[in-house]
Amino acid sequence: MMRLEKALHSILQNCLKLERTESLQILCDPEFQRLAQHFYQVAIQITPSVFVTQVPKEVFIGYSPEVLIHFLTGADVELILTSSDIHNIAPYQRALAKGVRIAYLPKIAEETLIRVMAARHQKISNRSEKLAEIFSIGKKALVTNVDGTHLTFSLFREQGIVETGLLHKRGTFSVLPGGRAQVRPNPGTCEGEVVINGALEGVGLLQAPVILKIKKGFITKIYGGKEAQIFRHYLNSFKKNMRCIVRLGVGTNHRAKLCGNLLADERVLGTFHLGIGDLATATSTTLTPFYCRGVLLKPNLVIDGRQILQNGKFSI
Repeated sequence: MMRLEKALHSILQNCLKLERTESLQILCDPEFQRLAQHFYQVAIQITPSVFVTQVPKEVFIGYSPEVLIHFLTGADVELILTSSDIHNIAPYQRALAKGVRIAYLPKIAEETLIRVMAARHQKISNRSEKLAEIFSIGKKALVTNVDGTHLTFSLFREQGIVETGLLHKRGTFSVLPGGRAQVRPNPGTCEGEVVINGALEGVGLLQAPVILKIKKGFITKIYGGKEAQIFRHYLNSFKKNMRCIVRLGVGTNHRAKLCGNLLADERVLGTFHLGIGDLATATSTTLTPFYCRGVLLKPNLVIDGRQILQNGKFSI
């Protein structure tokens, strides 16, 4: 229990920088009530204004946006524990506009918190910021790996998307644990084959690679073994426009490990991930609607002829 308390204390003080004068709401669905109570016991030592609110899982999915807005604006800081992904970002945007700081911990396991939150958060932040700067000025990228990945794309002309896991300013949002830098590809420019050899949405940890054929930014073919069939069936459960490559990025958290939770897996240091979703809802911020994720191990990444990753190791 001491190790868990230490991890939760790190989140509240290092990531959220929670102060005694601030209020904290721990918003959870029934599955995470136990973890919410642990957070409460640690947080009450920092500020007396702490309360736990349990809501049905459907509230997070966006069943009633007005209800979610009501909860999200109930404190200075919101800590969300849920098994749900974000499907409607509007309630979160409204809360952020009011200055609320929101930490989102989806499908998080206690053992993951204990391991990952022992990381040096400033080191992760610095690494993420540096990589995002490269994404901001980059034009052309090439991703390969030993399993046969060969993907080219041009980078969208905007600020690289960085998620440090540090929520010290008003109106900020982050998924925890932090540790990734991302970029949006120019629509229609992703071309090639991606051999996903780490983890994949709808499947989890992979036993065998799943291969995606990508043409003009759109997945045209999925092949491989049994897990490729599972992913194909999973992707078919969404609308057809959910097959676009909407984000690409690199994990920067040296304490993260592959576990089958894709939101945590894409933060593993030196991995490359791609986001598969609807181009119409893609955003340029850390707050984004749900998209499918795939994680590549030991990738090579070259931007404008400059080696960024070589076999999963940083070259910068």
